[in-house]
Amino acid sequence: MIKPTTKIKTANTAGISDEAVHAKTGKTWPQWIKTLDSHGAIKLTHKEIVAIVHDEYDIGPWWSQMVTVGYEQGKGLRDMHEKSGGFEVSVSKTITTPIDVAFKAFKNPRTRIRWLELPNGKGEFEIRKATTDKSMRITWVDCVTHLNINFWDKSEAKCQVVVQHTKLKTAKQTDNQKVYWKEQLAGLKSMLEKQ
Repeated sequence: MIKPTTKIKTANTAGISDEAVHAKTGKTWPQWIKTLDSHGAIKLTHKEIVAIVHDEYDIGPWWSQMVTVGYEQGKGLRDMHEKSGGFEVSVSKTITTPIDVAFKAFKNPRTRIRWLELPNGKGEFEIRKATTDKSMRITWVDCVTHLNINFWDKSEAKCQVVVQHTKLKTAKQTDNQKVYWKEQLAGLKSMLEKQ
């Protein structure tokens, strides 16, 4: 956890622009920082801040979370990509292939070995749960971090694959995994679009 600061970083807090947060909540990032400061949020837990945003300002659950994360980042209480269970990163790729083909490319070990370069030559990962052509929940090869993989139908012959890598320990690890997954999904796209 980084030290709290009075310096406010608000240009694109929580990955959301000032204009977007204002359009959805009626306040800009500087206004939310000032508002939550008046509630003493600098000394509150994440859950307590969410409750204030939700209950006092009638903001829906998702935006209450985003405003809280934005406040914590803006005040230096939370680093970029940091969540309560560690850091996480999300990478997506749109691929010109039917969704079932992309899903099988993740699920089938023989197909997976053609495009996925596992780090440090480590073994396979564990698929904890899979919903056909929709999602997978995976324990990664390090047996610590997790993957949430979602598959979205874009058309009959096009889909989007979103890999969310969670429970990462540091911002540096997050940056590394972002690069890693961009490369892996590019390899997947290349393989599937050549078939």
